Amino acid sequence: MHSRAPAHHREVCKHYNAKIKVAHWTEVLRLLNEMRQNGFPPNIFNYNCAINRCAKGGKWQCALDLLEEMRRCGLVPNEITYSSVIHACAKGDEWQRALNLLEEMRRCGLVPDVITYSSVINACAKGDES
Repeated sequence: MHSRAPAHHREVCKHYNAKIKVAHWTEVLRLLNEMRQNGFPPNIFNYNCAINRCAKGGKWQCALDLLEEMRRCGLVPNEITYSSVIHACAKGDEWQRALNLLEEMRRCGLVPDVITYSSVINACAKGDES
């Protein structure tokens, strides 16, 4: 029975991930809460998808909050996490936060990709226009 539990947990998380990938950011937050209430703590993939949905919705603070929540849960952000949060900050004209996250990402030993750099550049360009 114990050997099936991790596989079942993965399947449940995959099921939620499919919903999170297409949900509105408010629904994403509800789904993450539902997962926790049902005894299935969200994994890094669930959080990454949720952060991405917040970014698409222009909710940079929500993306930052989810990043912090991940850390409190003991999950370690990866390149996808940082890129999504940086993208959210860029959309929200939060260029200084985007730069800080880029630096934090590097300090953690993660390598930014072209998309990450593009988001930071866009954020800085918007900040320069203000």
